[in-house]
Amino acid sequence: MPGPTPITSDFRLTFQYTADLLPHKSQHYLTCNPSGDASGYDTAPRSGFSPVGVSTLETEFFTRIAPFYDPTWCTFDTWTLDIRIGTIWNFVASGVTAVVPTGSGTFEKANQLCVSGKDLQSKNLPRYIYEGLFGTAAKINSPAAGSASFKALINYWYNTQGTATDISAYAWFSSRNNQIPVRWLAGVIDTNEKLRRIRNIK
Repeated sequence: MPGPTPITSDFRLTFQYTADLLPHKSQHYLTCNPSGDASGYDTAPRSGFSPVGVSTLETEFFTRIAPFYDPTWCTFDTWTLDIRIGTIWNFVASGVTAVVPTGSGTFEKANQLCVSGKDLQSKNLPRYIYEGLFGTAAKINSPAAGSASFKALINYWYNTQGTATDISAYAWFSSRNNQIPVRWLAGVIDTNEKLRRIRNIK
């Protein structure tokens, strides 16, 4: 059985948040060019989009996930940019976000939302967020289905509504080996077995 695709992307952008005292992260690979941005870099986007400062990307990510989290048990924390030198990731820049959760509801322990898609080489390119207000286990495979917040989230990663902007992940994120996202497949809500163990419910 083949192993994971080798990492050839030179940059990694990590968004960090905390749900019921447990830290989570969402990592994105990307290509960057030096600039006068606070991070020191601009994105090198796919065709049809313009470069933007990496330090400006956190607002859109946290805004897209905000409806799935309640501020009484979740905080949105930081972003971190790293550069790969050989096999080692080296810190470049970081910052905090001013975006706060906007959802309202009881904490849903050890669940996840997987936004599944394909890259340019037709390899799986899933995106995950954890322990949010996702509801019961389900699979959503129509862009027209789901809540407005769900539609906005899959549009952020896969441009399903055709309205992605320069700060949308669709414009700048890639797979481990620099392949751009090309199509969305489904959204899957389910439990996460690793989180079940961490939360002592397995």
